[in-house]
Amino acid sequence: MVALVAISQELATLLDCIKSILQSMSTNDTFTVFNAGLGGATALENIPNSYRNSDYHKYTLSVANTFSILIIQFGTNDAARNRMADESFFINDYENLIQSYRDVHPNLIIFLSIPPPVYLGPQPINKIYSIAVNERLPNIIKSISVETNCRLIDVFNVLGGKKLTKRECFIEDGVHPNDVGYNLIAETVAVRLHPFLL
Repeated sequence: MVALVAISQELATLLDCIKSILQSMSTNDTFTVFNAGLGGATALENIPNSYRNSDYHKYTLSVANTFSILIIQFGTNDAARNRMADESFFINDYENLIQSYRDVHPNLIIFLSIPPPVYLGPQPINKIYSIAVNERLPNIIKSISVETNCRLIDVFNVLGGKKLTKRECFIEDGVHPNDVGYNLIAETVAVRLHPFLL
């Protein structure tokens, strides 16, 4: 049996859709999914929205589960309100989070998802952190994946990338995908995971 855990509110809300796509692609239908996502959470520690220190205990529950594949997506909320002015804190805390799972599950297959780009919307905050998300974050996540020996899922480029070519995949705020965007994410994740479920 393959158990899949997603730590990202976006990916977690798509788990049923991802599971359905995977089942249509695979003869291995003996896998389960666990939603470990928490809206607004950050990889950064010691701040109110920290995933590891959350009162909702999603982190504790996810570590305690038995599973073989983990998908992690952080960065968008970490970049909000200029929290990534010094990206070394984000990198350190993200790598510590990954290691905390490996300490308990040494054979775990871990995917890091590069978050979707941020499009300019009606909120002034978009302008503050769109540069961090669109210019810096993809390279940071790629670097973390190399340092921690994790695989990548490139949601960023699927939803328009640096050139911001898929505005139609987002709701008005320019941050959250719409149904079209979510379907693209689900398909991208399913295709990336499929070889590991055979």
